[in-house]
Amino acid sequence: MKKCPYCAEEIQDEAIKCRYCHSDLTVPPPSSTSVQPAPTSEPGGTSQPIAAASPAIGQAEPTAVATPAPAGAPASAAAPASVATPAPAATPSSEPSIRYTNSGYRYVLGYGPDHFGIWDRQSPSAPAERYPRTDDGWRQAWTRFVSLEPNNVAVPQPGQGAPAADPTDSDVMQYTHSGQRYLLGYGRSFFGIWDRQMPNAPLERFARDDAGWAAAWRRFTQLETHYTEVGLGGTGASGSTGSGVPSS
Repeated sequence: MKKCPYCAEEIQDEAIKCRYCHSDLTVPPPSSTSVQPAPTSEPGGTSQPIAAASPAIGQAEPTAVATPAPAGAPASAAAPASVATPAPAATPSSEPSIRYTNSGYRYVLGYGPDHFGIWDRQSPSAPAERYPRTDDGWRQAWTRFVSLEPNNVAVPQPGQGAPAADPTDSDVMQYTHSGQRYLLGYGRSFFGIWDRQMPNAPLERFARDDAGWAAAWRRFTQLETHYTEVGLGGTGASGSTGSGVPSS
């Protein structure tokens, strides 16, 4: 019989694992005397030997070494962290900002830092047509845009308020969708729903902006579950029917 070096319980001489504390007897127990000579050599400075032994046992030293490694500049660990933060912030400022000038039923005219463009509401991620940012480029873009959207309206620019709705404006400029009884379209300063039985003035009016279009579309599809899209310029119908929401 022998005593377990961990719990001091009696166990078999051939035992390789203590049945009391379940310690692995094939691994030598840690020496408790290796730490004691350090404070004995300097009775007055116990805190210093403990602090010196601490990096060798714990994970403080690997952590301190790993911090400068990604920074790429061992001379200053704090500087790379503060410099790296503003660097990504400069990226969005270099992205081209788009500003729209005129809006139609489907197409929008606008410009970026180096070009004029015409955007399609059905695929607005990139301009459908691009023109150079010159006087001649603007004339080409404008001529092309008005051929697509003869009944366009100006988009209010930053610092300018939206144009006030004209209560006397009741004339339809373009019908966009046709139902059995009601028509969806827009005038110079509004979106509207017209009743075929009283076509002289819109039955309901909505603001000539994206929110107004969404409200007009919701109302129209409540009134007409089966409708047809009217071709641009009123030249004909597209032949599609349904209840899908078109782009505003």
